Order: sequence, then structure tokens, then C-alpha cells
Amino acid sequence: MHRITLEGGLRVVIEPDHRHDLVAVALTAGTGSRDDPSHARGLAHLVEHLMFPRERDGRAGHLHTVEAAGGLCDANTFRDHTSYFSIADAGLLDPLLTAEAARLVGFAPDQRALDGELPVIEEEIRGAMFASHGGFPWTAAASALWGPDRHAGGDHGIMTHLRAVRPAEATAFHREHYTAGNLVLSIVGAVNPARAASSARAAFGELSSGHRPPRPRLTARRGARAGYTAERFRGTALAIATPLPDTADPRGYVAHAVLAEVLSAARLPRWRECQPLLRSATIRCGFNGEWFNTASPDLLVTTLLRERAWPVREVIAEWDGLLGELSSVGPDEGELQRAIALLLLGHHRQLDSLVTRAVAHGRFAVLFPSLDGPHQLPDLLSMTTAKQVADAAAAVRVAPAARVELEGEA
Repeated sequence: MHRITLEGGLRVVIEPDHRHDLVAVALTAGTGSRDDPSHARGLAHLVEHLMFPRERDGRAGHLHTVEAAGGLCDANTFRDHTSYFSIADAGLLDPLLTAEAARLVGFAPDQRALDGELPVIEEEIRGAMFASHGGFPWTAAASALWGPDRHAGGDHGIMTHLRAVRPAEATAFHREHYTAGNLVLSIVGAVNPARAASSARAAFGELSSGHRPPRPRLTARRGARAGYTAERFRGTALAIATPLPDTADPRGYVAHAVLAEVLSAARLPRWRECQPLLRSATIRCGFNGEWFNTASPDLLVTTLLRERAWPVREVIAEWDGLLGELSSVGPDEGELQRAIALLLLGHHRQLDSLVTRAVAHGRFAVLFPSLDGPHQLPDLLSMTTAKQVADAAAAVRVAPAARVELEGEA
């Protein structure tokens, strides 16, 4: 691993990997949907789309430039960061970095660009809301736990807000958040570290300095409840959401991930077999089920699909009993080792991809600077004990919890 900081404050992470003649480049901005103004939910997502300028003044847009060189590129907006990533032949590192820097420094969308992206975003919102029955459980749980003022519209946004955004507002948001101190450039692949660092300096030398604007602190509300009905959903579901430990306590956070895996592997299937009114039960650690993908506060969410005849208070009592059993004796050695092995396997499979690893390096540098990147997770997992998992179960029992009930068609 090679880490440098350019004069303007841009952090650069370089990891050589010569298994293939490919290079992945990721640019990670420490801004996301949590930074949307209250009147413009989805502005961070809109700016992400506008970072892919289409052809203008006879010049090819960013996407065409990368694909014409034989590469692929894409981007994602999350609650507190946005990732842009590309992969191409390793010999094309300089053109990739030049193209990335050019669209960053030259960000200047006009109304035509906004109008062209709105239908695309609207379709994404429609698909996301349909697939998750209106944001259940993640957006609904976050809104219930921390208040809808910071989570309305989820990561994609609200179309009525986005239609009112003008180019000047999108440009101002970009200038405020896309500064050198709030960005990380990560390069993974068949590269020479010194030469890659020199190329990064040459490409990003014009980037303005600056740091991430402060975010308001979110406080979880105890006893928060929400409920709604969803079309095209047949059944009754209950989501129970609790905040995860701050990632400044990585061992506590990882213990919750292991707890979720212990429950998923055996405890929840046994509960379902013994309880005829429970149709399915899942527990996922990290917003949208991706752990270490969101800075604090993050979520642990249990989703239970139940029969209507089963009262919610009885569901919660049985769920609490399940956690109580784990908190008193912890998982046995076989459960613990299997959970850790499954998490390790998933982690290594993900990082086998150059793109995923480049994105992970950027995400960790932006969100979890106290950790030594994603490669520290195996050590944290391997050191997790049954006592820590038991403590995590006890913490979930007493943590502030939001309860979201979803009623479908009869």
C-alpha cells in the first residue's frame, strides 16, 4: 500500500496488483444524501449524474471517452459518500486520470444537462421504491429512528425537489463538497506506485483545497414507530432497527456483524421452523445490508414477515427472547467460527475485484480514517470472541429501536 497527499489536500491510495494488465481508478467524495438541503432531496445524486457530461461543443462526454479507450465506468451515491469508478487496460492510467480530473475541475452543467438527467433519475427512483415497497425497511427505518427530515427520499431523492433545482445550485453544491480535502483517489492494478503518484499529481494539480462541511449530529429516538400500506405486497412485515456502535469502536461494530451472521446462519432458521406464524426472518448489519459502507450512525435491521394473526407485541417478545439467550451464554464455538468464516469469505470475494477494492480503499479513507483500510477487517473478524458477540446482543436489546410495520394487500 502506498499513500500520499497532494499539495491541495487530495489523498491518494495506490495498491499494485499485477495479476492482470488492468487498472481500476476510484474517486470517492465524502458527500451523499445526508448532505442534501431540505428543499432539494436528491441533490447529491443529481450531481453524481451530472459528473457524466454528455457530448458538448463537439467533445465526447466522459462515458464515451472511457469506453472508447476500452474501459468501463460507473458511480453510486450513498448516505454519506459518492463513488466514481473506472477500469481499463493498465496502459491507459494517464488518460483515465486526465478524464477524471477534467470532469471534476470542469464541472459546469447547464439546464439542458439537468433536463436530460431527470428522466433517468425518475426511473431509478421508481425502480428503487417499487423493489423496496416504498423504502422498506431501510429508508423507512432510518426515517423512523432519526427523523424524516434527514432521510426523506432515501439516497435517490424526491422528484418534485429535483425538478426545481437549477444549474447554479448544483454547481454550488459541487464546489462546496468536491474539494481536495473531501476527496480520495484510489488506484489499484498493474501500476508502478511512483509513476502512478506522479500521474495523479499531474492530473489533479488544479483541484481546489477545502474540507467536508460539518454535518448535524443525529440522535436516535426511543420508541419510534411507523406504519404504512404498500400496493403489490401481500403479507405483513415488521422491521426492527437499532443503531450500530460508532466505527470509532471498530471491534464493537464488527461484533454486531458477527452477531447478525450467527443469527442468520442457525438461530433465525430454527425460530422460523418452531414458529408457524413466522414466514421469514432476516437480520442485516449496515445500511442496505452493507457493513462498513456508511459512517456513524449506521443501522442493524431485523425484518420479519409474519402472519396477520400474530400480534406485534408477541413478535417483539419472542425476538427479545432470542437476543436474551445469546446475550446470556453467547454463541458456541462452532457458531462463532462459522459466522467469522462466512464473513471472511464474503470479504475476500469482494476484494478480489480490482474495482471493488479501489472503491473500498476510497470509502475507508473518507469514512473510517482510524482504520488501516479494508485489509484490516480480517484481523478484526478473527479477534472477535463469543463474549463480544454476547455483549453485542445485550447492546441491541437496550439500544433505541425503531419499529416499522408494513401492511400489504389482503
